[in-house]
Amino acid sequence: MSVLSFVSFKGSPGVTTTVLGLAASWPRPVIALDLDPQGGDMLVGLGGGRVSATGGVVDVLAEARLGDLAGALGRHVIRPVKHGPLMLAGFGSSQAATAVDWRRTADQLGSFCGADLLVDCGRLAHGHPSTAILDCSAAAFVLTRSNLAAVRHVARSAPLLETSAAPLRLVVVGPGQPYDADEIARACTLPIAAALPDDPAGARHWSGGVEPGARFHRGRLQRAFLLAASRLAAPDHAGLQG
Repeated sequence: MSVLSFVSFKGSPGVTTTVLGLAASWPRPVIALDLDPQGGDMLVGLGGGRVSATGGVVDVLAEARLGDLAGALGRHVIRPVKHGPLMLAGFGSSQAATAVDWRRTADQLGSFCGADLLVDCGRLAHGHPSTAILDCSAAAFVLTRSNLAAVRHVARSAPLLETSAAPLRLVVVGPGQPYDADEIARACTLPIAAALPDDPAGARHWSGGVEPGARFHRGRLQRAFLLAASRLAAPDHAGLQG
C-alpha cells in the first residue's frame, strides 16, 4: 500500500476537492486523510456542516502514540456521504497541529498497510510542518492552475520540496487557460501526473457540501477523477508499488 501526498502553493487551487474526488474513484482500498495543519476542510466540503465527526486526526494521533495507528484509524475514519470515500477529519484549528510530532507521524503512515492513503497536506509555505509527510510518500503531487500567476508560484516554490524523498509530479487544473500541460511541465521542470477540468459545478460536490444528482457520475470532473485515479493507482506509476 502507498502514501500519496497532495499539496498546493499560493495562487493554486486547494487540494481537498482533488483528494476526495480521487479517493472516491480509487480502485483499491483507500482512506483520504486531512492533515492540513491550517485546519481541515474535508468534512465541511462533503457534509456541508451537516455531519459532525466523533473523532478525527487529533484522536488518531493521540492513540497512535501507543503504536496502534491501524486500530486508531479503524475507530475514527468515517464515510460522511454515500458518494464520498472513507476519510479522516482534520484539525479543528491551526493551533491543534502545533503539538504534532510530524516526523513520528510520517514514519507511522509510511508503515501503514491497511489501505492506500491519499493525504491532503494543504497549501505549503516555507517551514510548513507537514512537509515531513512527503518523506514517507511514494509520490507527491503539486496542484496548479494553468494561468501565469499560478504557474509562476509553482515554478518558484517547488524548490522548497527538493529535499523530499518523494518524486514530485504536477496535477494541472483547467489546462489550456491559457497554458497547456506540456508548457506548464517545462516551466516548472516537473512531469505531469494528471490533468483535471476546471469544473466549479462538479467541484461543489467535494468542497461545498452539495448533494449529487442523477447525472453526477457523468460529469466532466467525475470522469476525469476516474481516469486519473486508475493511472495514479497503477503499480508502475511514479515508481509506486502495488
